Amino acid sequence: MKKFLVCLFVMVCFVGCNSKNKELEKLQIENEKTKLEIQKLEKERLLQTFKRQYKIAEMDIQSIGWFIESYITDWSKLPDESSLEMMSFNKKIVPFYIKNIPIYDPWGNKYVFQKVPNTKDEYIIYSLGSDGMFKGLDQSTDNEWEIGTDIIWKNGEFTLGLTKLTKEEIEKKQKATTAMEQLAKEFSERQRKK
Repeated sequence: MKKFLVCLFVMVCFVGCNSKNKELEKLQIENEKTKLEIQKLEKERLLQTFKRQYKIAEMDIQSIGWFIESYITDWSKLPDESSLEMMSFNKKIVPFYIKNIPIYDPWGNKYVFQKVPNTKDEYIIYSLGSDGMFKGLDQSTDNEWEIGTDIIWKNGEFTLGLTKLTKEEIEKKQKATTAMEQLAKEFSERQRKK
């Protein structure tokens, strides 16, 4: 009888421990699922923040680019200043062409404005991207949301960044620009003849 009670006790303990182990396993699985869900939400939140920062940088660069294009249209040359900071002090530029010139990108790096050497009105504006390192003007990316992607605006359009134009869009834009320039030239000639 003693052996029977001992066996019964062992079986009850084993079944009890086994059910506790199963409950513990279920809790561990639920805990892992919760951790994965939290990681997924955190990753999504970071991606949204990352996209928002890139969009802000693109809007800043586009604003700077449009102001420079307007300046070139009016003065037939680039601003004399070699940096956006210097331009922000020029009374001909601020607030006439742009209310405030953005100096820093969302990651705390200065936007870079460069005149293309040996040209009259070619220029480049870029952000170093989230990693703060410039990778050159000929860089490309297959993944538009790749961390560290620079944002480059050259002569009136994005050449790298989230809103990079396709070759067809660039050609279409160039044809439209050429047509507009031709119309403006013809109009100027007609005005001179009068």
